[in-house]
Amino acid sequence: MSGNTLLTPSIIAKEALMILENNLLFGNLVHRAYKDEFVKVGSTITIPKPVQFKSYTGQTRTNQDVTENSTTFAVATQRNVSWNFNSQELTMKVDDYSKKFIKPAVLRLCQDIDNDVAAYLTMIPKGVGTPGTNLSSSSLATFNSALQKMDEAAVPQDERFAVLNPANYWGLNPAITALQYQDGVKEALRRGWLGNIGGADTFMSQNVPSQTIGSISTGTVSGASQTGSSITLAAAGAYMTLNAGDTITLDGCYEVNPVNFQAYSYLKQFKVQTTVTIASGGTGAVSILPAITISGAYQNASASPTNAGAVTLTGKTQSVTSYATNCIFHRNAIGLVTMPLVMPAVPWGSSAAHDGLSIRVIKDYDITNDIEIIRLDVLYGAGILYPELACQIYGA
Repeated sequence: MSGNTLLTPSIIAKEALMILENNLLFGNLVHRAYKDEFVKVGSTITIPKPVQFKSYTGQTRTNQDVTENSTTFAVATQRNVSWNFNSQELTMKVDDYSKKFIKPAVLRLCQDIDNDVAAYLTMIPKGVGTPGTNLSSSSLATFNSALQKMDEAAVPQDERFAVLNPANYWGLNPAITALQYQDGVKEALRRGWLGNIGGADTFMSQNVPSQTIGSISTGTVSGASQTGSSITLAAAGAYMTLNAGDTITLDGCYEVNPVNFQAYSYLKQFKVQTTVTIASGGTGAVSILPAITISGAYQNASASPTNAGAVTLTGKTQSVTSYATNCIFHRNAIGLVTMPLVMPAVPWGSSAAHDGLSIRVIKDYDITNDIEIIRLDVLYGAGILYPELACQIYGA
């Protein structure tokens, strides 16, 4: 092409980064951070969380221990897209080269990153609705009940997002068709935006995951005064299998208002963190999120579960094997962290970073096969930051 100049690695990296930023859905809705120090794949980084305090009345000072909480992300995912090309293709206009190569490559990365971030929706403890039943034109009350739970948890009113899978969106669609597009939503997300419902910008995504439900006959709490991130349960009937991502409630353990610490009328919901099977008549430790805390500034439950109290598995009474984990969440509920990849000893390569995203481009020559190769790489980790800032809406 006459008048074209050779595309540089910096130009390609910046073009790829722009496409990545403009086409992520979940990656644009969650808390995003960029760490500029290099780490190898599989490393973990620690993200501090704000300290919380509890106030007391009266002139007498009441001391309280300062607990600095944090969460760790494993930077374990390196994704790449690579292709062969000839030298003439690097003399194309950047728009033409982007349309032919960069855009389809980055869109594939976007889908995979969004899918990895969306997987954490299964680990949100709170939930409303009926597992196995999709939202419908009469289900706006179910949607609103999720917003109610967000308010009861003192979730900030700004930066709330809802993501529904196609079946639940099209079921709810008749109830929201009267909504008009509103200003204030980032143009990059406009194509996936469905409207603002009750203060939550609502989107549709095929990446909303499903939760496969475990099996429970008669389960009970085994032991009094249990707190923390592990709870001992007993399989009083047949053996009990709880899958990672299952939601359970425990008799006697109620949700509390995080502002005044008064108990609500409904049981607190917990997410099982790792799959566990307990033999009939036996007991076993189950890892849960959040940890049961019954006092202090981080109190999140009214009391310890009742010894020998019932364990209820969400979805069991509906006799379904799985349910969709549609979700309403504040941006800070889930996090995505990208890290720069080291630049190997190649003559042609560059990386670009902006607004919590990083991407690397490298070109090299394969002398054995007489071909030139280009690849795009991203290195990232995702995880739960504040599970209390979100609420699932069960579907099918």
